[in-house]
Formats: sequence, C-alpha cells, structure tokens
Amino acid sequence: MATKTTRSAKAAEPVETVEPTVPEVAADPVTVVKLPDLLDRIVEQTGQKKGVVKPIVEALLTNIAENLKEGTDLALPPLGRLRVIKRKEEDGPLTLKLRFPNNAEKTSENTLAEDDE
Repeated sequence: MATKTTRSAKAAEPVETVEPTVPEVAADPVTVVKLPDLLDRIVEQTGQKKGVVKPIVEALLTNIAENLKEGTDLALPPLGRLRVIKRKEEDGPLTLKLRFPNNAEKTSENTLAEDDE
C-alpha cells in the first residue's frame, strides 16, 4: 500500500506592521524680521534717532528693490553678492541668489568711508 505524503501548510504567522516615522519639521523655520524691528535694531546700533534712520533705511530698501526689478546684480558688503536668477513675469516674483563673502569676518568691519574721508 502506497502512502501519500502531503506537505502540511504552515500556519500563517501574524505580520507585524510598523508605521513609518517621519521626522517632525517645524512649519516655518525661517525667522522674519519686519521693517519696524529692523529700524529698532539699527537705531540701537547707531545711536541715531528713529526719525533719522527710517528714511535712510527705506531709501536703501527701495533702491535695492528697484535694482533687482531691473535685473541688476548687487555687491553689498558685508551682505554679499545678490543677483536675480529667475523671473516669471515682468512684475512677478523673482528668485534671487545671495552669495555670502568667504571672508565674512573681514567684511563685517565698517567698509564705508567716514564723513571726513
């Protein structure tokens, strides 16, 4: 009499499911400095009155914005070199590239001439 061998089916083992972990990222890691805060910092650093500082800072920012809208590259030590790398429309958003100087410590010194120079 021939015996028939059958393979027994392995019992299904429960599979452990692991939820993927996603590192938590801050919603907005960028710090935004608004104009009034910037003015307060400059007033504190220079010792000048806010009424003197405000029109100068506003003129500087306006001039930078106008140059960028025209597509002009700006070299602004100690900030660095700022240039437009992409523009979608004439008055649309710009993509800028800022290259910090390699010698940031040297350029952090006062690079502008004094009134008597």
